[in-house]
Amino acid sequence: MTGIYQDRSKDAPSFVSVDVPKSEWGEMLRLLSTGVKDPNSMKWVILGDVQISTKEATLLIDLYATGQKDGAFSVNQTYYRGGNDSEFIRLLSKGTPIGAHKVD
Repeated sequence: MTGIYQDRSKDAPSFVSVDVPKSEWGEMLRLLSTGVKDPNSMKWVILGDVQISTKEATLLIDLYATGQKDGAFSVNQTYYRGGNDSEFIRLLSKGTPIGAHKVD
């Protein structure tokens, strides 16, 4: 499992690509499994993404910053409310960095 998140802890925010530790996979999947379809999605700001790869397929999940108790994410252009902004960032920030790029 890999991910990208916006690291705002520095003077110049950047998106950081990480390998999510296997020890955190279960918690990430638990957060995503709380999702409920949101037929009235908002124009949220991208928080990051998670990419789950198996031998058969790769699934890309976009994470959005809501600033609310319930987070938001999308899979194949279907939007969900679930998880939590700070929990997504907490889990992704535990990953081993594999790259970074500046936010414009």
